[in-house]
Amino acid sequence: MTAPLVERWRARPAVRRTLDVVNAAVVGLIAAVLVRLAPAAVDSVTSLLVAAGVGAGLWLFGWGSTWLLAASVAFGILRAMAG
Repeated sequence: MTAPLVERWRARPAVRRTLDVVNAAVVGLIAAVLVRLAPAAVDSVTSLLVAAGVGAGLWLFGWGSTWLLAASVAFGILRAMAG
């Protein structure tokens, strides 16, 4: 809905620089949250392996995030059922 408006604004150099700064700030905030939450989310070797596998699936193989999320949920359910 706002994409055409943003594209029109990007034609202006001052607005483009501002949007680039905002984009960098958002990426920095996401990285800071990741660093703060990672120790709580990855608390065992199994969760570390799942996280590494999902990361490899995303960045190395280009698998879709929906399929990786579904596979992670299925793995978690199977692990919980196994005891």
